[in-house]
Amino acid sequence: MEIFGIGFFEIVAVLLLAGIIFGPHRLPELAGQMGRAVRELREYARDFRDEYLVDFEEAKEEYLEIRHELQAEGQEFQSEMQEADAEIRSSLKEIEDETQEVVAEVKHDETPASARARSQAAATKQAPSGPKQSLAAGEKNAQSRSRRGRRRTQQTPVARPSNVISLQRRREGDS
Repeated sequence: MEIFGIGFFEIVAVLLLAGIIFGPHRLPELAGQMGRAVRELREYARDFRDEYLVDFEEAKEEYLEIRHELQAEGQEFQSEMQEADAEIRSSLKEIEDETQEVVAEVKHDETPASARARSQAAATKQAPSGPKQSLAAGEKNAQSRSRRGRRRTQQTPVARPSNVISLQRRREGDS
């Protein structure tokens, strides 16, 4: 049988040595002091444990409150992201539908400019002039606009990235 890694014979040897050093009349007094010391250590340990258990419980409650708040925020964020995703998907669907309509119009030998002209003609149909005249005028305007747009895109220089421009400015400054 061992207590704290010390065997029975070792305990007896320590007690005999203490009896020889302190004498038999002081051994009961030392045992009482040892008992009081152990009792005080137990009280300190109990006070320490109780104090830190209360602090630990408070910290645990705060942790649980924060955790609950974070979970609620996470769920709210997730629902907002789902709503945004749904909005984006519906916008993409609308764009896809419009693109398919434009592609279908182009496939039927109808240019987007003439489609715009037709929509403008429909808007100007209520004008006092005849519908045939407004349709022809709308198509001419749309065709001339598309030609002007083509000329502009052909004449405009290719845009350079800003870092290329800044490198050229640095080189010019160094020269």
